[in-house]
Amino acid sequence: MFFLKIKQQFNVQFTYLLSPYKTINMKKGLAFVLAVLGAVALIFGVYTLFSGGATGSQGWIATILGGVFFTSGIGLMKTTKGQSAENNS
Repeated sequence: MFFLKIKQQFNVQFTYLLSPYKTINMKKGLAFVLAVLGAVALIFGVYTLFSGGATGSQGWIATILGGVFFTSGIGLMKTTKGQSAENNS
């Protein structure tokens, strides 16, 4: 009985490691991180543009990179399809 419980627990963990949904969760995590970093960079860039505290092109660079990261994060969130691993079992 004890070995049967260990075998069942091992099989569940092993199938979770080989689950194709794990890569989907990683994509969703990457999309979230990109969107958050992009939003922070956008806020920083727009703030420095309007406050006039940045010298040179720091505000423009932060705004453009923030826009690129934010749109790529949102686009990745929209195109990632499938269920999460928790909903599959």
